[in-house]
Amino acid sequence: MTRNLFKRLCAIAFALLLLVENQAFCQTESSLQVAGLISDNMVVQRDQPLVVWGWAAAGTNVTVRMQQQQKTVTAGDDSAWKVSMDPIGLGPAFEIEVITAAESKTFSNCIAGEVWVCSGQSNMEWTVRASGNPDEEIAAADYPMIRHINIENRTSPLPNTGNFECSAWEICSPETAANFTAVGYYFARELHQELDVPIGLINTTWGGTIVEAWTSGESCMTVDAFRDRVEEIKASAGDGTSAREYQQRVEQWSRDFQAALADESDQWQGTDIDDSDWKAMDAPGNWEGQGYRQLDGVVWFRRTLRIPDALAGREAVLSLGKIDDFDKTYVNGQLVGSTNAWMEDRRYEIPADLVTAGEMTIAVRVVDTSGGGGFHGEAANYFFEIGGQDRVNLAGPWKYKLSTSTEALGTPPVNPMRGPNHPTLLYNAMVSPILNASFRGAIWYQGESNAGRAHQYRTIFPLLVTDWRDKFGRDFPFYWVQLANFRPANDQPVDSDWAELRRNLCS
Repeated sequence: MTRNLFKRLCAIAFALLLLVENQAFCQTESSLQVAGLISDNMVVQRDQPLVVWGWAAAGTNVTVRMQQQQKTVTAGDDSAWKVSMDPIGLGPAFEIEVITAAESKTFSNCIAGEVWVCSGQSNMEWTVRASGNPDEEIAAADYPMIRHINIENRTSPLPNTGNFECSAWEICSPETAANFTAVGYYFARELHQELDVPIGLINTTWGGTIVEAWTSGESCMTVDAFRDRVEEIKASAGDGTSAREYQQRVEQWSRDFQAALADESDQWQGTDIDDSDWKAMDAPGNWEGQGYRQLDGVVWFRRTLRIPDALAGREAVLSLGKIDDFDKTYVNGQLVGSTNAWMEDRRYEIPADLVTAGEMTIAVRVVDTSGGGGFHGEAANYFFEIGGQDRVNLAGPWKYKLSTSTEALGTPPVNPMRGPNHPTLLYNAMVSPILNASFRGAIWYQGESNAGRAHQYRTIFPLLVTDWRDKFGRDFPFYWVQLANFRPANDQPVDSDWAELRRNLCS
C-alpha cells in the first residue's frame, strides 16, 4: 500500500471513526449501555467472576440475570454501573440479561470456557486470510466453540473508562475465520483440541506499534526516557477531566477541520492579489521543518515570474516536484493541474496563450490532511520551462499564507505526536476499557518496532507484563513469541540490535 493511499484511508477512517465514537460516547438520560465486550456468542472465563458493566442514567437500578443468578446495582453519578456475577463452570450455552425499569438487553448463546487476550503488533494482528495455506485452513475452520472479538484501533491521551469500539463475538466458521488473528486462531485450535473446552480470543492489536504504547502512563513514568513524553501527552488533553470530555473536543475539532478543507472561499490564485504581507517559505521543504510542526489544512503558495517578449506565446511546462498531500495549481488565475498523490511529481503542461510577456503568477493551493505538508522532493524538479529549452528555477522562497479557515482552526486538541507510537496511547484506548474482563492469560507477539532500542527492551517489556498484571488485578500467565531469526547472516560476529532484542525476549 502506498503511503498516499494509506494517508487517504486514514483520513477517511478518522472521519468515520468520529461519527461512530460520537454515538458511542453520547449518552441520553434514558439510555442503557452495556460494554462492547458483552455480546451474543460471548465466551465467559470459567471459574472466575464475570463482570458485566455499562452505563445508564445516574440513579438507575440495573439488574443482571445469568443462569440462576440475579444481582442489582445502581448507576453512579458518573452513569457507570458494574455487577460481579459468581463464577460458573463448563456447561450449556446461556443468556445474559441486563434490565432496567425502562428497557432491557439480552445476549444469547454465551458459553463458559478459556478466554485469552491476544495483543502486540502485526505478527499478532496478521489474519488467517494472510497466513499459510489460507484457502485450506479457512475451509476447515469449523469450530463453533472457538470465538473471537476484535478491539478496534484507537488512541487516547487519557485512560478510557467509557464504552469502546469492538466487533461482536464471532463463532469460528469458514465464513468468519479469515479475519481472526492467525496466531490466536492456531493457539485456540490447539487448546480446544487438547482441552475439549470452548476458547475465546480477545484481539487487541495494532501493527507496527511499540511496547510502551501498550503500557499505562503510571508505569511509563517510571522510565526516564518516557517521562517527559507522557507528561506532554497528558497535557495535550487540556482541562478535560475524562476521556469522554476529551473525545467531545476532538470530535468538534475534526468537524471544524473537515469544514476547513472543504472551504474554497479564499480565491488567491489571481494576478491582482495583494500578497505583500505574505510570509516566505522555501521549496522544496515541508512546512513541518519551517515552523509549522502541527499544521494540517490548506496553505496557498505564490510565485511571480517575468517572461521576456521573445518567449511569450510558447507552450511551457511547470514542474513542482512533489506536494504533500494534494494541490490545485494555477497560472495567471487559471487552473492548469491538480494531483492527489503525495509522492507523485507535478508536471503540468501550460498552453501557449497563458505564457504572456511580463509578469506571470503561479499560485498553488496545497491541502494536507496528516503528517508532512507542502513541497518536497528534489530541488532540480522545481522549474518553469518554455519551449523545451528556456528554464526558470523555481526552487527557493515562495510566498505563502494559511487559508482563512485553517488559520482560524488552530492546532488540534489531540496528542501533538500523531499516530499510535507514543507511550501509553494504546493502553489508554485499547487496554484500559477492558480492565473488567475475565480471562485465563495473555499471548503477545511484538518487538520489531523496538528493535532500534533493543537494550531498552529488557526493561520495558517486563514492565508491560507487570503493568498489565497490576492493572487487571491478578497474576495471569503471559506468553510471548521470540522474534524470528530472518536477518541476513554474517561471516563474523557483529553488533546487532535485532539479535539483542531476540536475546532480551528470552532472558
